[in-house]
Amino acid sequence: MGAVALGLLLGACATTTDVEPLAAGAPTGGPAPAPVTAAEEEDPLAGSDLSRVGPEQAAEIEDRVVTAEEYAAAFERYRGCMADAGHELGSVLHHDLVYRFVVSDAAVQDGTDDACYETEFHHVDGLWQTREEVYALSGQPEWEQECLRVRGVVPGATPEERHRQLRALGLDWGDCP
Repeated sequence: MGAVALGLLLGACATTTDVEPLAAGAPTGGPAPAPVTAAEEEDPLAGSDLSRVGPEQAAEIEDRVVTAEEYAAAFERYRGCMADAGHELGSVLHHDLVYRFVVSDAAVQDGTDDACYETEFHHVDGLWQTREEVYALSGQPEWEQECLRVRGVVPGATPEERHRQLRALGLDWGDCP
């Protein structure tokens, strides 16, 4: 059985605390967030653990902008890393500007997927998928808006505003239905 490896990494987005409740006393979903600095608000990777990033990925994310060529190269490194460990990716498709694929349970269980993804692809993937043109094709805008509404928050008008709102609530893409 495989797990589909797909999703946006909102944890790599900028933060702020400007969350507007729908009504006074509306639930906000958790404890108050820590204050953020101006540098953190401008750096989409602020607070990210970059300790396991390989040299090629580090070079690709240094300017915090990922090109289509860098995205493709990072994916191929990830695929190669998986194959070198004996785990071929299944059902690889390039659709709506992102790679979609299946990872075997064995690769997840033995840690290969995590190790290869962190070293070769994680932050490139996150920066790529949050590019406006890629993000718009993902269905993510609707998901974010619903996630915020359920928590009594008026969704921001732009992806950046919604990312800030989600981060201010301490939420990541896996935290919402």
